[in-house]
Amino acid sequence: MFALPTTAILGSFAIVDAVALKMGVPTDIIRALDERTPPFVARLADTLALGTPQVMSPAAAAAVVSPDERVIEMTKRVMEDAVTRGPVVVVGRGAQVVLSQHTDAVHVFCYAPRDALIRRIATREGVPSLAAFLRNFVSAEPVKTPESGGLIRTAMTQPAVYFTLDAPFVTIIGLYSNVLEDPGVVSSEGVESSPVDDQQLTFLVNALQQAKKKGGATIVVTHHPPYSGGAAHGGSPKMLADIDAACTKAGYWPHAHLSGHAHNYQRFTRTVNKFDIPYVVCGNGGHGLSPIKGTPRTPVNVNAEVIFENYDATDYGYLRIIVDSKQMRIEFHDEQVGQVFKSPSDAVTVDLASHTMISN
Repeated sequence: MFALPTTAILGSFAIVDAVALKMGVPTDIIRALDERTPPFVARLADTLALGTPQVMSPAAAAAVVSPDERVIEMTKRVMEDAVTRGPVVVVGRGAQVVLSQHTDAVHVFCYAPRDALIRRIATREGVPSLAAFLRNFVSAEPVKTPESGGLIRTAMTQPAVYFTLDAPFVTIIGLYSNVLEDPGVVSSEGVESSPVDDQQLTFLVNALQQAKKKGGATIVVTHHPPYSGGAAHGGSPKMLADIDAACTKAGYWPHAHLSGHAHNYQRFTRTVNKFDIPYVVCGNGGHGLSPIKGTPRTPVNVNAEVIFENYDATDYGYLRIIVDSKQMRIEFHDEQVGQVFKSPSDAVTVDLASHTMISN
């Protein structure tokens, strides 16, 4: 028998109060920064992954860093101070990121069912998740919304929550993967109490059948990635299973799947039914960068049907997609400028008739 040392508990609200006290601002201001999207933990992970701002005087820091960065730096200090004073249990607030280098730390992950998480987000925002999505992504005009906070960005004007874009040579099917930080959700997943219904699956089957009749390339798009090797955001296997079931029912598979969410670039190849399908994550358009888990030397065999082909977690960039009647080429261009950088830093070409990759 032995006695454990007295252990302090540093709860989520206590951390907020301590940060507000150290910064000399009302607690409500810190909580307001925390409650807006993207979530505090995601912003914390992105910031620490890219390096933490140096300690400066309050006046100097205010001149060169954002409120988010100052709160993140102060949160890190509060946690580190608590650890140096003795055994402590830190609840939430991105402690798994701040204390990731402490070899004597034990990390315990607690989670709730997805339907409960969706309801909590809807309650916190004061609106159903669909209404929040409509306001920010299906806006009639590109207006600035409260959720954008201090970011210089406006609402998107996509035609509907989920939709089909019928263009020459290509059909793009956009799905709504809901508002969880992780994972993506496109159905009830068999849970009767889920606030998400299954009507999107019916839509997807019909959209795939219409795309099959039309011919040409077909691209399925979700916000959350089916596959991800990112340190901040993982994949969505149940969402992928729903999409697979719809493809099987429609008797037709897309030529590519595009997604974002993870703030980096990743490309996977999945071989299913003798089809080669690229799964491309491109979430590094400009709002922070997130690292990849470890430093994998690609290509990496994820499993019997999936290969992790390439990634870029250090550059911002964008996709360029070229489609004609025979081929579809997906290019990733990083943000480096100049004539020498006009070529893509990664690319994949799919033969539409055989549904297979072509050497680039």
